[in-house]
Amino acid sequence: MKVYFVASSTGIKKYLKQYRLIIKIVGQLGHQIIDEWLEKEVAAQKKETPRLKNLRENIFQRSISAIMKSDVIIAEISMPSGSVGYQVAFALDHDIPVLCLCLKNRQNYIPSMIKTNPSQNLTILLYTQSSLLKILTDYFRSRPKNQVKFNLYISREMKRYLNWKSKITRIPKSEIVRQLIENNMLLNSEYKKVKSNNNR
Repeated sequence: MKVYFVASSTGIKKYLKQYRLIIKIVGQLGHQIIDEWLEKEVAAQKKETPRLKNLRENIFQRSISAIMKSDVIIAEISMPSGSVGYQVAFALDHDIPVLCLCLKNRQNYIPSMIKTNPSQNLTILLYTQSSLLKILTDYFRSRPKNQVKFNLYISREMKRYLNWKSKITRIPKSEIVRQLIENNMLLNSEYKKVKSNNNR
């Protein structure tokens, strides 16, 4: 899976060890980190250069682009951050699963906007350094297999409908679309013939 890691840049001095461990384990589990911004930010905090300054100035577009390329977002939220909260909300609004990780001794600092979000695409887990491997392993194992990411352009009216349907059913918008397609597949006799011929 393609994974985008987000965390507070102001928390680097205090939580760099945890940030690096999360990224390391994700890689060890066979997943790809999109936009390895962390080490660039670490270098920037030590010594600002024109190149690193440019990276910071383009952070909005880079972050949005990385999120849209990702299958999963992992957010370390031990250090409250408006930027991290925005990225989490943006990903959820685009039906991209988000795993929020918070150190056990920092659970009282989880932002209410994240803690109370009802999205089924949002998972919030508390961790310690020793439990992180199991937590990430179990999370990725729980992700649906044999699925392909598909971007779809829809009208504003369609989006309003999906937002409404998702709100009253508490089902992610992507799942609503998937159910509509699956129902159509079941009812489409021509597709059934094609599928039957392909299975022979």
